[in-house]
Amino acid sequence: MAFYHSLNLNIIFCKKELGNIILNKFSNNRYTNINDFFISSPKRRKILKKFIKKLIVLGMLVKDNYADQNIIKDYRRSLEKSNKIKTLYVSLSYRCNLACKYCISNALVENLQLSKSLDMDRNIAKKSIDYFLKYVDKNGDKEMVLYGGEPLINWPILQFMVCYLRDKEAALIKKHSGYKRARIILCTNGTLLTEHIGEFLKKYNIYPAITLDGFKAIHNSVRVTKVNLSTFDIVKNNYKILEKLRFPLGLTLTLGRHNYRHLPQIIKFFSKNFKAKTLATNIMINYEVDNNPYVVSGSELAPALISAFKTAREYGTYLVKYVMDNRVKPFVEKLPRLKGCTGTGRRIMVLPNGSLAPCMAFASTSRVNVLNKPPLKSFIGQYLKNHSPVNLAHCLACSAVCVCGGGCPYNSYRKFKNIKHPDSDTCHISHRFLTWLIWDLLRIITIRKSLKNNYFLIPTVVDRRKIYGKIKVYSNPLDFQYTPNIVK
Repeated sequence: MAFYHSLNLNIIFCKKELGNIILNKFSNNRYTNINDFFISSPKRRKILKKFIKKLIVLGMLVKDNYADQNIIKDYRRSLEKSNKIKTLYVSLSYRCNLACKYCISNALVENLQLSKSLDMDRNIAKKSIDYFLKYVDKNGDKEMVLYGGEPLINWPILQFMVCYLRDKEAALIKKHSGYKRARIILCTNGTLLTEHIGEFLKKYNIYPAITLDGFKAIHNSVRVTKVNLSTFDIVKNNYKILEKLRFPLGLTLTLGRHNYRHLPQIIKFFSKNFKAKTLATNIMINYEVDNNPYVVSGSELAPALISAFKTAREYGTYLVKYVMDNRVKPFVEKLPRLKGCTGTGRRIMVLPNGSLAPCMAFASTSRVNVLNKPPLKSFIGQYLKNHSPVNLAHCLACSAVCVCGGGCPYNSYRKFKNIKHPDSDTCHISHRFLTWLIWDLLRIITIRKSLKNNYFLIPTVVDRRKIYGKIKVYSNPLDFQYTPNIVK
């Protein structure tokens, strides 16, 4: 039996007979005096007293709710303090040289074909960085994500943005001794990569996140050119070109109906054939319509992601965001995941025409433009900044409250017309993952000690970190996009 504290993430394992005594005597949240336990055996009475003392120390047995309420208040204060802009997401172009069958942008681009703003221009690129640097925490972690469409289609502007940002940062470092340079991530389909581009990425310390959706057959079934030609070999060859330049590379995988059942095998395949530092599993959601046949429910994804992690830790592959950052790492390190991603109030999304949004999901709601230098509150509402499981009433009663992040607010709005409603897909995944993590931790502990000879066991930090397997985990922040684990 396991007793788990959902707020401080403490855990203790015990024999069922011992746990049942506690559950029976402390039922209905009523306080029970230790002397009320009628146990004739002095040895068992002594064990019970020790167990109760441990439960008190771990915060699981309390006289009132003040301790838990104070934890929640501390988390909320921490959330408010850290609720600063961290990420600049730049959509350099609506255009793409591929026609992926599940892509959410295809219809959008078709509607914009007559527009003159399919590609970001130099002025908007410059204003985007100026706007970002105005609001970003100078001494905090920060990142710029180059996105699309396919960002390499707008290669001249991509180069300009990188160089302009680094020049601006050089000046800021002279003024602010504690200034931290932004990480730069390139999200690309990989088909336009060349050695020349790779040399630029390496020179400016840009982390390419290259999309491969699995084995050749799986990838080619969905990621094709506009004339329906396959792309796997092109991407693989280009990846190998960059690999020879010897700098960190990452892979991304769009998780959908076409590949989720094969995740463990895909991770094994990637580990043996590529030297990626990370693998980002991007979960598709429905945006404007509910009929994307590639979208998979949370109840289906949960066991697939757990199986994927089991394989990933055998090969040392860091599964970004939905696995390691939102669930495994918070549980292991006992560090609550207060936000699922920077799209909940910590991100500036700039579209090719300069429109501003809190994230790509809310792009269609944009009403302001970076050229007009609007205040942040004009497109990042307080409702988004406050979006966190510790601010959602439903979530506070959930055992997975600190190993979740609160899910996607857009998904909640789309499904339930209420941004504060729990994201049911995320709920399924978080619950299943937490249950598995608890019993996997027991498996690890009982290799060292057995419950047969111990009435209760408390996992150590070393025990918890064995959950990682061969995955190297450093003390980086938990919410970088794609690259949380490549630098100590």
